[in-house]
Amino acid sequence: MKIQSIEKYKGSTYCVEFYEDKKIYLNQEIISDYNLKPDMEIPHEAIDDITHSSDLRRARERALYLLGFRDHSYKELFDKLDQNYPEDICMEICDRMVSIGLVNDKRYAEKLARDFIEVKHYGSYRARYDMQRKGIDRELIDAALEPYEDDTIDRLTKLVERKYTRYLIDKKGVQKVKSALARQGYSYSDVNAVLEEYIDTIEE
Repeated sequence: MKIQSIEKYKGSTYCVEFYEDKKIYLNQEIISDYNLKPDMEIPHEAIDDITHSSDLRRARERALYLLGFRDHSYKELFDKLDQNYPEDICMEICDRMVSIGLVNDKRYAEKLARDFIEVKHYGSYRARYDMQRKGIDRELIDAALEPYEDDTIDRLTKLVERKYTRYLIDKKGVQKVKSALARQGYSYSDVNAVLEEYIDTIEE
């Protein structure tokens, strides 16, 4: 195939048009790397290679953009890239992000556990559910949440004292608090254990 023209399209992207009524859009860096020029003959297989390199570059830039805002799990990043790029490109870029340390599921799991448990005051069920939604492996979730298991009752007690005691004046209020804490991801057994004193007072 023979290049008819190379015209600036948008930003650093150029439209490469062929005499055979075909267009491809490439970054200026790709055009420079392959030394593309008008009237240049390019074999079909070379165009595939150029297009692959272009997609790879775009996907890399997209991945870096996403990771610049916040951490992502491998699966989370892959799924976002998969919306616009071929599977092999997505896997190659995700593997590269892992190799340079920008994607680390173990580190991300530990960060999420701290955020969900210490900052948002979630119970383990809610924390586990939200971590799974972000594509974290179950074993990594278990390891990240393990340090918080022993002090669940203490954390739950402090949460109730800080936020919910004013509702614990009747059975209806107690039920509302139970429902709220269940949504936060605490087990009914832990909730009942913490609220037992308040429940006994009301029933008397």
